[in-house]
Amino acid sequence: MSIIFRIIHRIRRSLNEVSENIRDLSCKVRPFPGKRSVPRCSDGPLAILIIDEMLPNPRFGAGYPRAADIVNVAIGNGWSVTVYPLIASKAELPAMRQAFGNKAEILEGRGERGLRRLIRTRLAQFDTVLVSRPDTMKAYVRQLDAAHMKSVPVHCVYDAEAIFSERERQRRGLFGPPMGDEEFALSLNAEVEVAEMADAVVTVTADAARIFADKLSVPAHVISRSIDVRLNTPSFSDRRDFLFVGRLTGPPELSPNVDSLIWFATEVMPRLDDVMGCDYRLIIAGLVEEDLKKRLESDRIVFRGVVDDLNPLYDQSKVFIAPTRFSGGIPIKIIDAAANGLPCVAHSEIINQLNFSAEQIVEAKDAFEFAERCSELYSQKGYWETIRAGALAVAASQFSPEAFATAVNAALLPPQQTR
Repeated sequence: MSIIFRIIHRIRRSLNEVSENIRDLSCKVRPFPGKRSVPRCSDGPLAILIIDEMLPNPRFGAGYPRAADIVNVAIGNGWSVTVYPLIASKAELPAMRQAFGNKAEILEGRGERGLRRLIRTRLAQFDTVLVSRPDTMKAYVRQLDAAHMKSVPVHCVYDAEAIFSERERQRRGLFGPPMGDEEFALSLNAEVEVAEMADAVVTVTADAARIFADKLSVPAHVISRSIDVRLNTPSFSDRRDFLFVGRLTGPPELSPNVDSLIWFATEVMPRLDDVMGCDYRLIIAGLVEEDLKKRLESDRIVFRGVVDDLNPLYDQSKVFIAPTRFSGGIPIKIIDAAANGLPCVAHSEIINQLNFSAEQIVEAKDAFEFAERCSELYSQKGYWETIRAGALAVAASQFSPEAFATAVNAALLPPQQTR
């Protein structure tokens, strides 16, 4: 029976390869679209193509909630939006289309071959191409070369998100081998070179934007996070427990979330128990691998899995924890907690990526200090109320949907075009 299954699998794989080859051949013989197949009036909708590694599904975390926000802004502007993920199955598409009200064209992910076909047949139909993340940008450039389409006049915006060389230096500082200054400089230059053919660059922090602006002669924009602030949430006395939110997959040396949760559970919680006793729980929301769950789960460490609506958890928890020791980009989880009235204790490494003051977030440098700060914020009402008020204020001023939409428009509109 196993032999039959292997034969069937090989036949299916061969048929898929034949199908892909036919698609490639069709693109090669199809006339090059030197202009739009449907000419757009100057006051018509902007046509934007968004290329990313995966679908803009907020559940994926790792920057994808922000990607979904960008799509929603584009739709709200009345733009014509097409999304091409390098990896996405047909089964994922209906729910994703529905999530955007069927107002965006969501294409099946067929890797770089599919990207090359899309470039050959439709690139000239778009005003702007937004390419997200370094590996995706490299793939886009490769397929532009393969399709001989670099001369197509499309406004290309590279969404770098963050400086990943800095995250790698932090990671190797924890797990080794350390990254020296010369190696870091080479890595940073290679990261910036990815954007050389872009007409503009987008990042999530001002520091990262300045690096790209200094090294490249293109505009660098900041698009961070869009979230509404919730003001009428439960008070200090109506809450208990600590909350952690994040996708928990992969080994700790590669996953900031996995590393941070293990570090908190094994290094911080024993010290926290010594300081304030054991009358609390750690609630964890997010996709989690079974091995990690079995390793850490207990009466006091509770895994809730993927949670569609985090508001009830925000409202019942007293302190949000972000013990992230290496990362790149902006810590969306902290911003979301702040906007929902939940004050946070965070590791110094992640606070460096935020423009938060000591009255808006609580900083800790090591396990001992993390336990002390958690205990203080958990037990002192006045301190808790001060941090919550500061966090709500900074979330409202820096991460409002209006500010986010303004940033998206500034980055994605081609030069000399106003809408």
